[in-house]
Amino acid sequence: MLSGSNPEGDLKAALTRVPQVLPDGGILGFGLSHAYPFNSNSTNLFNLKDYLKGSDATINRVCDALSLESSLMAFYREQSKCVGILLPKFVDFGTHQVDDRLAWYLRDFRGSITVVDCDSEGEDDGFIRMMREGADVYSIVWANPLAEVNAFKSAYISYGNEATLDYAYGEVCLVIELPPAEERQ
Repeated sequence: MLSGSNPEGDLKAALTRVPQVLPDGGILGFGLSHAYPFNSNSTNLFNLKDYLKGSDATINRVCDALSLESSLMAFYREQSKCVGILLPKFVDFGTHQVDDRLAWYLRDFRGSITVVDCDSEGEDDGFIRMMREGADVYSIVWANPLAEVNAFKSAYISYGNEATLDYAYGEVCLVIELPPAEERQ
């Protein structure tokens, strides 16, 4: 997307003039191209935004120029892979009890955004329908794929028939909320 001679201009045009990208609006996600130092136990993602570099910084600049608010988020993957939760900070699981699927637990955190990427592997229509009950669910399109270079995992206690140690996996990413195509300038 940013490979032309004018990457900022190319990105501006793509975000404003391509109605096929999230025609009804939604979340546009960018896997980060560079590795960043963070600790999922202590890093404030808001502050990490000041350290973006290269194409990641270009994306952020273009979003600012278009008055599109960009945010660094922790993207937690659900087992089905097509459902995920975006959070503005890392979750401290501590001794919290996770009784069901991780997405049920995470969607109740302040600032959480439930997203569905139906282009990914592992469709789970029944789970997606259940997630839509009582919560807004947004479509997400990944303009840059997520990269393991900014991946993290957090241990938590999962309760089913008995308590077991489980892990929440995710990546740090940059996201913007796009309005419907007819509202873009």
